[in-house]
Amino acid sequence: MATQSKFFADLGIKSATHTEVDGNLTIAGNLTVQGTQTTIDSTTKSVADSMIELASGNTSSDIKDIGIYGNYDDGLSDGGASEYTGLFRDASDSTWKFYDGLEVEPTTTVNTSGTGYTLADLQVGDLTATTLTATNGLTGSSITYPTSDGTSGQVIKTNGSGTLSFGNATLDSLSDCTISSATPSATTNPPYAGAMWIEEDTGDVYVCTNATTNNNTWVKTGSADGITASGSNTIIQSPDDTSVAYINNTGYFGINHDNPAGRLHVAGHTSSIASIFESNGNGDTVPLQLKVKANNGTTSTQGLYGNAGSTSTDNTITLGSSSTSGLTVTNGGNVGINETSPEFSGFGSNGGGLELDDVGSSFTAVKVSQGSTGNLYLAASTGAGYLWQHSNSPMIFGTNNAERIRIEESGDIRFGISNAGLTAGEVYTFDNQMKGNTIALRTQGGTGMFSIDMLNTTGGTCKQVQFRAGGSAAVTGSITSTGNNATQYNTSSDYRLKENVDYTWDATTKLKQLKPARFNWITDDSNTLVDGFLAHEVSSIVPEAITGAKDAVDSEGNPDYQGIDQSKLVPLLVKTIQELEARITTLES
Repeated sequence: MATQSKFFADLGIKSATHTEVDGNLTIAGNLTVQGTQTTIDSTTKSVADSMIELASGNTSSDIKDIGIYGNYDDGLSDGGASEYTGLFRDASDSTWKFYDGLEVEPTTTVNTSGTGYTLADLQVGDLTATTLTATNGLTGSSITYPTSDGTSGQVIKTNGSGTLSFGNATLDSLSDCTISSATPSATTNPPYAGAMWIEEDTGDVYVCTNATTNNNTWVKTGSADGITASGSNTIIQSPDDTSVAYINNTGYFGINHDNPAGRLHVAGHTSSIASIFESNGNGDTVPLQLKVKANNGTTSTQGLYGNAGSTSTDNTITLGSSSTSGLTVTNGGNVGINETSPEFSGFGSNGGGLELDDVGSSFTAVKVSQGSTGNLYLAASTGAGYLWQHSNSPMIFGTNNAERIRIEESGDIRFGISNAGLTAGEVYTFDNQMKGNTIALRTQGGTGMFSIDMLNTTGGTCKQVQFRAGGSAAVTGSITSTGNNATQYNTSSDYRLKENVDYTWDATTKLKQLKPARFNWITDDSNTLVDGFLAHEVSSIVPEAITGAKDAVDSEGNPDYQGIDQSKLVPLLVKTIQELEARITTLES
């Protein structure tokens, strides 16, 4: 009987406890290994079958990753740990993945969150895929996307030098896009129909939908974000995806307005003003010209011009032609009609406004009209200025939405009264309606009379004229009238205005110094004699009765005559009479 050890030796097994076959081992049937790890250490590994099955027991649920892996040590991991790389199907998303750098050895799953895990690089020759997704980048010397049948041509192609073509496998430069006999250029002719061209140097994009010689329909976008179509509008968007311009199917163009109401409709933002301007490369504003065409189809020089000066603050806007300025608006807000440099220095150093210069042949005017009888002119002619009511109607001035002054068509001037009739010969009327009374100041052209009227008086005293003087404009006198046809001429005499009152002065002595005289006025051809005084003879006795100085002249040498207020002699006369009455009473007693 053979011993167990001799049996193992005959089989070529070196040890009964640790199976080791020294030499070749051929198993014709199935081989099942129950251990947790199987190691094959040989120079050549060969499998005769064409398929290798992995995870044959992974059938109950899709919870385990399937794949192969290996370990390596490139000395780059922390702490000198081994790193694992491999290919597996991720059970979490059913995606095959190449990975690298994982520092924890995989078991039934690959820990995609483990230390060092990253997707590995893959290099292949030809690659055909139903869906190809590049997370970061896709690099190749030549990448071709065929049509749906894969054989009739390519819909997208790159030649590896930065040229990308759509719909034509041979489009690799702009010069290849022959539209006519002449070589097209990026600014005059786009590529042919159905093509898109991206200019390498500028980044401009050209999209062409019609490539006939005389009918090129295309879109070029430089730094603009895009041009899109929405309903009846074509929309131009800014880089921040804000819609800034709209073109509708009627040809109306809106800037910042999605429903343009005219050929050009510019709308402002909520916190700014809509504006159109032009600037040069230095940021300065330059002339802006808006031209129109005349009826005969020729280009007219009439239009709107913006004229820039030496600095941005010198700008003006001109409405007219290039040779004649019809309307000019300066940057200071001054407006000139037929005047390119409106200025108002004659009215003040910092003046401004509207200037009309030599618009008409005989006069220049601003006209305001309403109906057939409401024509008002502010006009200037040679040597004269006019505020002119041309029609047979009054000129009215007012404040606070009420009439204050009226010049009737007949020439009458009214203050504070509108339609009261005038008596014959009255040419000026100054009225003030207040508190139920009407005060009128009139002159009568026929007789040369001047009248101060108090109308609609129910009684009492009315001050028709009041005099004021001094810094406080205190009342110093007045002319009053009463309902009994009496008039008083008054000077201030209230005791509250006086001090140092004395009743014991000698009036008789002063009175005897006066020299009453009889004379006639030089200008009186009738030489009628009147009684009175010579002003200079009274000035030393009752100086408060005299105004002016003896023999005075004005700055031009003309006589400045003296005057006398003979009412100032009344106190002297009264006091003298009282003194005489006292003496008579003494003699009689």
